Amino acid sequence: MNACCFRIDLWNSCRYLRNGVVTKRKWVDDKELVELLAVSQTLPGLNSTNMAVLVGDNKTNPALLVLAGAIVGAFSFAPK
Repeated sequence: MNACCFRIDLWNSCRYLRNGVVTKRKWVDDKELVELLAVSQTLPGLNSTNMAVLVGDNKTNPALLVLAGAIVGAFSFAPK
């Protein structure tokens, strides 16, 4: 993949994320989106996956995180 295609793909994914997260759902504003995007680009993995984790971490109730961790933990230690 050449650099031009990478820039176009990154631009399209950023535009798609902004449309969904800022415009439609209003979970974050533009400033927060830029900050989260900068953090997600420094983390290993896909930018969209990192953004999903970061936005979810920003907007989630801590009690729900504990509940989700308990559910995942229960299934991961269940006998096969």
